[in-house]
Amino acid sequence: MKSSTSISLDVSRSTAPPIVFAKQGDSSSRYVNITITDSGKPYTLDSGITARIRAVKADKKAVFNNATIENNVIVAELTEQILAVEGYVIAEISLYKESSLLTTQYFYIAVQRSAVSDDEITSTNEYKALAEALNEASKAVDIASAAASKANSAADNADTARESLTGAVNTVIATANAATERANKAAESVGDVIDGIALKNNNTGATFVVKLRITDGKPYAVCETL
Repeated sequence: MKSSTSISLDVSRSTAPPIVFAKQGDSSSRYVNITITDSGKPYTLDSGITARIRAVKADKKAVFNNATIENNVIVAELTEQILAVEGYVIAEISLYKESSLLTTQYFYIAVQRSAVSDDEITSTNEYKALAEALNEASKAVDIASAAASKANSAADNADTARESLTGAVNTVIATANAATERANKAAESVGDVIDGIALKNNNTGATFVVKLRITDGKPYAVCETL
């Protein structure tokens, strides 16, 4: 269930303000389709532009809500709060892009009193655009916090990996040093006695010792008399 009214608003000159009819208390049903012009010529709504409706009700309460852009036409919802009070609402459309702001001429919303009010609606200020912006900011903070947590976790994992790598390198170095020491000792033993066998001449009673030596990688025997 939807009722839409189409109007044109200029950003460069003030013409007779359009008047949009609405009923007090209506909600989620009334929309205004707004075509923007510049000195009467069609105005192109570039990518990145945000449109918002800003309004003041008959009781001086303010409204600041987001609008949508569809096929170069701005669609603004007349929320329950905009229509909460009988009388004329003074409204305008503001266009935002980065640090730039461009605002249209006024238009009026004629809110006709309801013949029968099922529920009394309390008129308040309505700042949906700010609430949505704060919500998006909060989401951005949550995303940033999650990213920071992942970064910290990655840093911790990197530290752990570095410590493990350092330990492995130290182990390899220690093993290499031990092997080098064993090789040096083996080299020092070249030319030393490896083994010896005692032999006795039964005829003369003399005793000999046959010793095995290694020199230049070649074994040879040495016979010595005791």
